[in-house]
Amino acid sequence: MTYYEFFFKLAYSSQIKKYIVNPLWSINEFITYIKESVYLDFNIDPDSNVEIVESGQYNNINGRDPELAPPIDPSHITIEEKYGNNYRNVAFYIRNKNTQTSRDNSDSNITLSLIHPDLLNDKLDEDKLDEEENNPIFNLTPSPQYI
Repeated sequence: MTYYEFFFKLAYSSQIKKYIVNPLWSINEFITYIKESVYLDFNIDPDSNVEIVESGQYNNINGRDPELAPPIDPSHITIEEKYGNNYRNVAFYIRNKNTQTSRDNSDSNITLSLIHPDLLNDKLDEDKLDEEENNPIFNLTPSPQYI
């Protein structure tokens, strides 16, 4: 059986983890597994309520920050049905449910959700993901003239 690998970034941080999941899990099982894992892996207070947010949502109703996009909806469909062969192009944010739903528009840093082609390589050097300046997935800051 083929398993899917997804990257998860703690919202508004440089912490990233990779989780390997069974594509036959329902979205509900996926959410449960990830929530149980992130409390320890991201050192989150277990009393916190976290949400899983799919990156790259272009219909973000909560503002320009991708971390503020709506969380994934619980469902009985499988991971494979939802993402199919596109799963290699999917990443997620882990967000505390109490995160603001909007941010001050004067922020000069805009976080973009991008998937770097190197992430599609099965032999990705995970050490690169530990350093914010070498992080190929998140935290690209545009030049001030584009803000």
